[in-house]
Amino acid sequence: NEEGAIGPMISSLQSQSLFTAGWEVEILVLPNGCSDRTAAVAGAALEAFRRVHPDVRTAVHEISTPGKANAW
Repeated sequence: NEEGAIGPMISSLQSQSLFTAGWEVEILVLPNGCSDRTAAVAGAALEAFRRVHPDVRTAVHEISTPGKANAW
C-alpha cells in the first residue's frame, strides 16, 4: 500500500542521468497484495515519466499475493 509514495518516487527518477546515457532501461512496478490504488497511481506516474523519457519501457504488473519474495 504505497499509493501516497509511489508517484513521487517515480517522478524523482526523471532527473537521473541513467535515462540520458543511451542505455536500454525498463521500469517495472510490482504492487503485491495492495488494497489501495498503488497500481493505478504507478500507472499514471509511469505515463507522465514516458512523456519525458519516451524510450524507457515501463509496466505495472499487479501480484495478488503479498510479500517481497513474491515480487522478486
